[in-house]
This record gives sequence, structure tokens and C-alpha cells, in this order.
Amino acid sequence: MVDVVSYPGRMEGNEDPRERPAVLYLGGQARSGSTLLDRALGQVPGFCSSGEVRYLWDRGLAENQRCGCGLPLRACPFWEEVGRRAFGGWDRIDLDEVLMLQREVDRAGGMPALTAPNAAPRFVAKLDRFGEYLTRVFAAIRDESGAQVVVDSSMSPPHGLVLRRIPGIDLRLVHLVRDARGVAHSSMKVIERPEITDGVDYMPTYSPAQAAARWSAANLTFELVGRSVPDLRVRYESFVRDPRAVLTAIADHMGVSLAPDALSFVTTEKIELGVDHTAAGNPMRFKTGTLPLRVDEAWRAHLAPRDRRVATAIAWPLLRRYGYLDEASEAV
Repeated sequence: MVDVVSYPGRMEGNEDPRERPAVLYLGGQARSGSTLLDRALGQVPGFCSSGEVRYLWDRGLAENQRCGCGLPLRACPFWEEVGRRAFGGWDRIDLDEVLMLQREVDRAGGMPALTAPNAAPRFVAKLDRFGEYLTRVFAAIRDESGAQVVVDSSMSPPHGLVLRRIPGIDLRLVHLVRDARGVAHSSMKVIERPEITDGVDYMPTYSPAQAAARWSAANLTFELVGRSVPDLRVRYESFVRDPRAVLTAIADHMGVSLAPDALSFVTTEKIELGVDHTAAGNPMRFKTGTLPLRVDEAWRAHLAPRDRRVATAIAWPLLRRYGYLDEASEAV
């Protein structure tokens, strides 16, 4: 049975949703399979996979890291056209201002103000200004790709809270969850970031306790986001086991009608991936061609018993809520 839970939520603002870019935000904790789901959605007609848009400004434009197509982002024809449509060209924006605004509002320290009913006027002004930049980018991605839906897989709690405060986009959330023990095991792996063009860097690593605490905090935040925007909760394990059912549910969530052969690129055993112009994400965003699909549950065999107990204890309430502590789940 596919575990997909829908919440209608509440739409804010008086704008006609048909005039605003439709943005599907993948929210949850990193190492939960978001890049795989993002890439799968990018193969679905009507969807554009844009990767982790939160990092467009610093990693993409300031540092010129690689787009998912393999080119440095500023040399990518797709992103060049996005910049032209949005601003008349990336050189027309004050990138220092954008980075300053992002540091002020799109950060963990800004979350109290992002959740407060009445934030300070100076903070709101910065949030509105940053939201204008993001609205133009999302609209330009939509127009350049010809897609109905732009997928942002940033997974960041602060970024999700920022997006829900932007009236210029039609935001919907897919709350992606994965067993916290699997996230903890994955978070201990040292993985090089191939998008770096001028040196060597690695994805952040965390202890099982840190990973479980971050997992709990992130998922609680996205439960909050889901109170104010249409929300669909999806388990990573369910997606990998029955990708067509989950992709169909997400298309329904976004109001996209699928042709009978729209999901022919994926089966329960494999997925065919083309090139996507993703701004950031984990290294699998560079993979194309046929990829096998299987649930990564290496943690069951390789996560040390003590680490497993620690992660389980910290994440216990939400593990139970999301169905990871029932008898059937534990027996897999």
C-alpha cells in the first residue's frame, strides 16, 4: 500500500493562481531521497526539475558551480535564458543585495520571524524584496521550460517558510519523509560534491544523534508549513517501491493531467533519466540513462546497534506518526 497523505491546506493572497507560477516544494530532511524524486518529476510532462533553488544565488551565480547538465551554471543556455527572462540578464541584478537578503531571511535564525504572525517591519520588507527575486525566477523557469509546475527540491525548513510567505507564487508542498535511521546512516557517509569546479568539497556529515535531531526538527517544521499551503506527505520508501502511484498522486496534487503513457519512463525496477537543469542537489543529479530502483535500507545491516537505538529514541514520536515503528515496517 502506498503511503501518501494529503492535506488541503489554505491558499493565501487574492491573486488568481493561474497567473502565478506553480511551485512544488519538496520539504523534509536532507538524505531522504529528494534528488531522486525531483529527477523523476523532471521526466513527467508538465513538470520542470530545477533542483535546489535555494542555492541558485551563492553556489550557482556567485561560485558558478555546475548545473545538472554538467556546464557551469553561468554557461548553461537554460539558466542564461532564465536570467534574461527574469531580469534582462543575470548581470542586471545586484547579486550582493540578493545574497544579503537571503542571509537575513532564509536562515535558521530567521525562523522565529518567519513563523510569527507579526514580524518586525524591517524583516518583512527584506522578505518581500527577496520574494520578488524568487517570484521572477520561478516565473522565468516556468516560461523557459514550458512546464506547468516548477519543482524546487531545496528541502530546507527556512526556505520552505520563506516560500509560503511569497504571494507571487502558487505554492504546494510535498513533505518527503524517510526512516530517520536510514537518514542517520546516510548522513555519516563522506560524499564528494562533483559540482565544485575549483577544488574539492564534501557534503556535510552528522552523527546519528545530530541527524535524528535535525530530522525531527525539519519534519516538524514542514508539518507547520503544511497548515497554510496544500500538503502531500510521501514516504521515500513508498516512492521507490511504487513510483508510478506516487508520481500520479503528486500530479493530482498539482492539478496536472497525465496522458496514459506519461510515466512510461519508470517501473518498479528502473527509471530512465534525461538531462535536467538543476541548480544544486546531491551528486545523482548528474546521472542520466537507466538507473535501477531499490529501497536503500543498508542501515538495517550496517548502522551500529547503539547508533540505531540513539536515533530511534530521538526520533521516536515522528517515527511512530509516520508508520516506521509498526510491526510490518520493522519486519522488512
